[in-house]
Amino acid sequence: MAARIDIPAIPQFDAESDASSLGTRWEARLARFDIYVAAAAITDKTQKRALLLHLAGESVQKVFKGLKDTGDDCASAVKALNAYFLPKKNVRYERYVFKQIVQEPGESIDQFVARLRTLSQTCEFADADDAIADQVVEKCLSTRLKRRVLRDNTTTLEKILEEGRALEQTEAQVQRMKTTDDAATPSVNAVFRREGRSNQTYQSNQQGKSQNQNNNSKAKCYHCGGPYPHDRACPAKGKTCGNCGKLDHFSSVCLQGKAKNNGRNTDKQGWGKKTVNKVDAEQGTAPNDGLSSTDDEWVLSVHEDHHVNALHGKQPRVTVSVAGVDIPVLMDTGASVNLIDQPSYEAVCKHQEISLTPDSTRVYVYGATTPLPIAGQFDATVATPDRSTTATFHLTRGKGGCLLGYSTAVELGLINVPKLVNAVDTHSTPPSFTKDFADVFKGTGKLKGYQFRIHIDPTVKPVAQPPRRVPFHVRQQVEEQLEQLESAGIIEPVEGPTPWVSPIVIVPKGKDKIRVCVDMRMPNTAVMRERHPTPTMDEIIHDLTGATVFSKLDLHQAYHQVELDPESRYLTTFVTHKGLRRYTRLMFGLSSASDRDLPRDHSADPRWHTWSAKYL
Repeated sequence: MAARIDIPAIPQFDAESDASSLGTRWEARLARFDIYVAAAAITDKTQKRALLLHLAGESVQKVFKGLKDTGDDCASAVKALNAYFLPKKNVRYERYVFKQIVQEPGESIDQFVARLRTLSQTCEFADADDAIADQVVEKCLSTRLKRRVLRDNTTTLEKILEEGRALEQTEAQVQRMKTTDDAATPSVNAVFRREGRSNQTYQSNQQGKSQNQNNNSKAKCYHCGGPYPHDRACPAKGKTCGNCGKLDHFSSVCLQGKAKNNGRNTDKQGWGKKTVNKVDAEQGTAPNDGLSSTDDEWVLSVHEDHHVNALHGKQPRVTVSVAGVDIPVLMDTGASVNLIDQPSYEAVCKHQEISLTPDSTRVYVYGATTPLPIAGQFDATVATPDRSTTATFHLTRGKGGCLLGYSTAVELGLINVPKLVNAVDTHSTPPSFTKDFADVFKGTGKLKGYQFRIHIDPTVKPVAQPPRRVPFHVRQQVEEQLEQLESAGIIEPVEGPTPWVSPIVIVPKGKDKIRVCVDMRMPNTAVMRERHPTPTMDEIIHDLTGATVFSKLDLHQAYHQVELDPESRYLTTFVTHKGLRRYTRLMFGLSSASDRDLPRDHSADPRWHTWSAKYL
């Protein structure tokens, strides 16, 4: 016989709240009771019955009193209670709850399936595994897993679990490899400079994020040298430094003392103060003063350290003369300003007195949100052995190297920008041949020996459309245009019946002019197009390879210079308030007008073929 042990009682069952889940909760309750009885080693049926009602609580006992056929053992009591509670289980609601389950962030595929399997027990699915598989495909977080499962319509739940475990394991291994690579190889996205003392400790990104986090608790105060943050006020507050005589810091952390030890000279402007460089992989950690200025300038890099520049190979460094002093500079085609660091400026000042002027220009490293500390600016002559120019230099604090911007480098001839497009000389006065052949440049010409034929589908029934009334205030302008077209031989009057009639459309042109157009939508339904291929831009550019001289020839109303075949003219008939007219020349709006390369068809001369391609 198993030994009895003392175990805590299970909570009472609430039979009065949440009637929609009453049956589900009762089944779970019975399962817990069976575990409790087995753990307590209770085998007597009468004792089990009494314990069932005692642990269930007062609400269940009230229900039990009103039941019939409760028997005298535990099995009969459970049967009677099941008959009361289980019919109140709403299967549709349980399935609704099942469908709402989604995979939580950080939850493995096995944990997700385990939750679904527990809920499926109350849903009475015909195939629980199939329902769980559908829910996993729909509500899992991995898009890659969804793609793999949807490729095979016969994938089982076991196969889905295998795929999910493999993907999770692969992702975890990649993350561990990435973390190792990041710790071994520093990445530099931006360079921020901070001058003077600060209560923050800036750790090098090369030490890794994990080392940063571990050292946060050991940060030192820049004022007293003790642990930071302080529980009370900083001990150095109000104290005088024995090194520089200034307030609020001890000599052990005095930056001027460190500057002297590093061989730097201090002057009245305080340039001996050490600057703290910070390399951030995340730009959101950079402070932002919230200011904006139209004088903002950008540079790619001003630091000499290779891991900051992130440039591989030989850098474009040259030596130029600034106010008579040879200064090594880095040429930067992406920079819009010239920068000079403190040591180089001091070298120039030894040779020639240079006065700084206040500088409101804000210079940013590429991708940064905090400007570089600029002490001032000055104008100086910068020269190479071949050229010289006057340029403005912005002085940066510290030893960061010198940078020559794009404009100054171009002026000195250090950067050669090739001209990709040659200039085209235009004449302000017309060439002489326009006078020698004046008749060609007047009016509307006509292509000789060629007539354009419109192919018409005889199965399409002709349509004679009613006229569109022309407003009275533009009728005079319409009549004038019709007379001009008729006198030029472009249109002609129509006598007798005609199967096709189209209305005109008056379109404003500018302020006081109009354009008379014909609505050819109905006739175009009967036009059979030839659909000759039109040269593409790539083909035209290929034909122009090697060409050095270009001419532009603009045909005046090019379509109207092509004569229409007399048998095709009836399709262009249009109606106006002055009667019927039709075109004798090729008209705008005809769907087949652009299908044929007219000069190519007109002449076998290869020169026409070349000209035609360029024209298109």
